[in-house]
Amino acid sequence: MYIVLVEKILRVQPNVKKLYLLIRASDNNSARQRFTNEVVMSGLFNVIRERMGTIYLSSLVEDKVLPISGDISKKNMGIKNSQLREHMFKEIDIIINSAATTNFDERYDIAMNINVVGAKNVLKFAKSCKKVKMLLHVSTAYVCGKSTGILSEKLFVMGETLNKNSYLDMDKERSVIAIKFKELRAQNATAKELTIAMKELGLQRTVDSFLLAYGKGALKFYYGDPYSKLDLIPGDMVVNAILAAVITHENEHSEEVVIYHSSSSLNNPLKNSDFVLYLFHYFSKNPWTNKDGKTIKVKAPMRPFSSMASYRKHISTHYLPLLKVAKMLKFVNQVSCHRCFDKTYILMKKKIYKAIRLTELYEPYVFFFGSFDEVNTEKLRLRMKEINMDEVLNFDSRCIKWEDYFMNVHIPGAVKYLF
Repeated sequence: MYIVLVEKILRVQPNVKKLYLLIRASDNNSARQRFTNEVVMSGLFNVIRERMGTIYLSSLVEDKVLPISGDISKKNMGIKNSQLREHMFKEIDIIINSAATTNFDERYDIAMNINVVGAKNVLKFAKSCKKVKMLLHVSTAYVCGKSTGILSEKLFVMGETLNKNSYLDMDKERSVIAIKFKELRAQNATAKELTIAMKELGLQRTVDSFLLAYGKGALKFYYGDPYSKLDLIPGDMVVNAILAAVITHENEHSEEVVIYHSSSSLNNPLKNSDFVLYLFHYFSKNPWTNKDGKTIKVKAPMRPFSSMASYRKHISTHYLPLLKVAKMLKFVNQVSCHRCFDKTYILMKKKIYKAIRLTELYEPYVFFFGSFDEVNTEKLRLRMKEINMDEVLNFDSRCIKWEDYFMNVHIPGAVKYLF
């Protein structure tokens, strides 16, 4: 998201004094190189490049953006240069934190360090900034878990859990991770075993892994209610809402925390069944070709299973017997020194594992029947309209045409950059 944010600021507010951009890299030179390669050279900057020219863009970036090597999971956000830190403490007036792991199958320790400890470190850093006017933190609204009905724009109390029956102690969670690591090391666990164990401590999700698995032919059915809602919002709308919030609150000097939902489930709901149909239409017209040159054709939309029992029964009936046969043939081939079935067995096992894994990851989303309230967000939209910024900073989900968005924007983008 930071790429979209930087581009938008430079395009609509080129008079910004300075953007300090924290990037995970070995040093500041590497951070600058990574920023140039991954951000400035990306197609996202073509609008500025075509409108103002390559020389102007290079000059603008050189003058306005300072990429810094750092890591929010570490003390002082990993900024080692003390002089640079002190300079930032004196100059920074607005902090936007969108750093998070977006791998929804992430190791629990990594997710904890970035999404929880990292957010705490950013807050501590902000308190050291002498001119700071506001700290804006971006998070997923799906922290609501399996809540239903209208979900208000409100804060969670520190330590509050979704089931209301327990207290979440962050220090205790970190202690659990440390103990688990110690146990695994004592058992001489491999790097792969460490990763699996940490993933099992905590699960996360991403919609594009679901999308890509279907396009690659690895997913023909899914566990979920076809009529439940998927709350999705384009990244550029989130960025527009961020900038609108900055404009609205930067000079308020208030300690009040305001929550804004940048969402679609209330005003422009998208059903699981619609999303599945868009995937089928897209990959029917644009089949994926794998690295061996084989075209993967999807023959039908993914079949839904609304209960775990029916889902597991389908796998047991149609896939596990084939896997057992493949395993037996693999064993026979190994005995006779032939290995022609090895690849078949490995691929089949991988597909079945992926189907089951995606089911576990997506359960909170494919049975989601809540709607995120947008009372505060609607006020923010009205504020932008009052100052004639509503077109430049549009974040109204009601204007999204879902079929057009998926067929012409989201899926092609995922295929281009993630396949």
